[in-house]
Amino acid sequence: MDTDPLIRAEIYARSAQLRMRAMELQLSAALTLCSTAKNALVLGRVQNAREAIGNARRAAGVVRIHLDEPDRVPADAAVSIADGLSELENLISRCEGRLLQ
Repeated sequence: MDTDPLIRAEIYARSAQLRMRAMELQLSAALTLCSTAKNALVLGRVQNAREAIGNARRAAGVVRIHLDEPDRVPADAAVSIADGLSELENLISRCEGRLLQ
């Protein structure tokens, strides 16, 4: 079945926007997990903190995989997501450092 090029382009653009939104939501969830980890450490719940940090790291890994795929998201959005991912990875590292203290 041959699809109209305009329809195909519209579908591609919409799917790229949805992928971008999903990645943004994953970053947001991972940031929440880091906050949960910090709170768990304050309360002395080290195992809960480890689990939250592990989940945050997995979410960051999924975003990294998708970000590294060519044409996965619009180029202008890729820069923003990459910046957010870099900040998240730094935050995760700081949370992991707090676990070792």
